[in-house]
Amino acid sequence: MGVAAVLALVLAGGFIFVQFVAPRLNAPIESLSYTQSKSVPDFDGAEITITDDDRIAEFDAVRDRFSITPGLWFPWPADTGCAGGTSTDLTVTYEGGRTAELSMYDCDNDGDFIAEATKLLTGWRSAEA
Repeated sequence: MGVAAVLALVLAGGFIFVQFVAPRLNAPIESLSYTQSKSVPDFDGAEITITDDDRIAEFDAVRDRFSITPGLWFPWPADTGCAGGTSTDLTVTYEGGRTAELSMYDCDNDGDFIAEATKLLTGWRSAEA
């Protein structure tokens, strides 16, 4: 009897998550705000806010390619094993006002979400300068 009750609770929790929580976490992104820092002279660490739909779509494409849901699933730890990498603090604001924070540290690795997201965000920051 106890096993059935536990199983029922797990299934009910999974149903609630899939029906109500996950769709809210995957709402359309309204804006991306971020700062970056790097140990180089004259590096501009100003906060950048992106609201352009095309740029948000670019970020979504990277996020989707690596199955990342900010605020729900971010499996890679920040890579702090190098000197001179790029640190990024990103706030994702979804429609409806919910936010999710991502802190990343990129050591110029290739092929993972942190490297791809850092490259994209750095390119936008450079274009704004």
